[in-house]
Amino acid sequence: MSLLQESVLTQAKFQQYRSTFEKLQGYIFANHGRDYVHLGLIQFVNPLAATRAKARKFLAQFGKELTTAWGLRLAYDLYQKAKSAGLQDVQSKLKEPVVRAAGLSATGYKNLGLNTGSFDSAFLDGLAKRVQQKITIPTQETLDAILIMAGNDRTAMRREQKKYSTQLRGVAKIRWEEGYINRSKEVIREPFGFADNISQPLFFKEEVPANWSSTWDPTVQPNVILAPELSAADPEELGSFLAYLQIQQDTEAMGKLVRARAAMTGAKSVVIQQNRLVGRTLDGDPLVKVHGKDQNDFDFKSDPGFHQVPEYAHIRKANPRLDSTNRILRRGATYGEEPSGPHGTHFQCFQSNLRYGFEHVFKDWLLNPDHPTYGAGLDAILAGNPYPPARILAGEYFYFPSIPFFGRLADPKFDGSRQA
Repeated sequence: MSLLQESVLTQAKFQQYRSTFEKLQGYIFANHGRDYVHLGLIQFVNPLAATRAKARKFLAQFGKELTTAWGLRLAYDLYQKAKSAGLQDVQSKLKEPVVRAAGLSATGYKNLGLNTGSFDSAFLDGLAKRVQQKITIPTQETLDAILIMAGNDRTAMRREQKKYSTQLRGVAKIRWEEGYINRSKEVIREPFGFADNISQPLFFKEEVPANWSSTWDPTVQPNVILAPELSAADPEELGSFLAYLQIQQDTEAMGKLVRARAAMTGAKSVVIQQNRLVGRTLDGDPLVKVHGKDQNDFDFKSDPGFHQVPEYAHIRKANPRLDSTNRILRRGATYGEEPSGPHGTHFQCFQSNLRYGFEHVFKDWLLNPDHPTYGAGLDAILAGNPYPPARILAGEYFYFPSIPFFGRLADPKFDGSRQA
């Protein structure tokens, strides 16, 4: 039986599929828990024919440094146990290694001389083309690949950046985007100040809080996020599709939007209206009744008239909490540490199918004026009227292959076709 045929996992099942998880990139599957996330956005130089072998050699070597899902999940479990026991030294030790991951866009596959015939049209078209009818993304450079590093020692990470940039000289242009996880008293916050990373799909039954009672199921089957590695016949080789967006967030525009909406709706305070735009308080509590002790244990059945959580609220449009089919696993990092400079989010989400994951959430829900009800309007955060507080600066789709895929790149005869 393949991991993709399993329903919700248990810790025992995780052990059973060790070989699969050792071939899966860890950044896809497990919470990395680091303070800094750096993205290396790569554009291969032309003519690529002269440099293709060097590019493939670089990626094959980088593949040897990728963090496995097996190792990262084990470290996460040990970290949680050390945290419960108050062993701070052990916690710090477990978070020392840099987590590394890598993915390729459709153009990246083509420029490396790899067959793209097995990919669907969403991936081949690229993000900008797929969302152009809903929102405009500024013209950007072609992105062929992405390298991701997550760690706690920014100085060491910058040394690694310099090393990789040197190795790619004459082969590719690489632009590093440095992000960080904005934590305040164990709560991760996005640039507008709201608690973030709350409602994530859960792979394991053991992660569901005790006495969960809402009708919405927070768990997902592995095949909602993980996809077969298309260059291998081995069912143990899996990957995932990443949708990446650089979203600039304007706190001044957010303030104007809140005040304008408060005046229009007659809200008693700007704080109340601010919460209604998102559907949660700044600390993450939903504006509808929570069924249990966990702030994520809720659904919208108690608010059919949209009185508590408006139809335009971000959480209502992004996740109506009806089923677990159209789910995405979010990864992200805040950018812009200077108070006077631009701020925003390097949004990343993984899914097994871009059409049923990111595109459904983004196009069919967030930017659909008639979701979740007729006349709901567009998402208040992404397209708030009259003062849009967020603007998308760049974006692309990447596929994060299995770890063995990178080893195959070293063979000049490997063309991306399925290997027996």
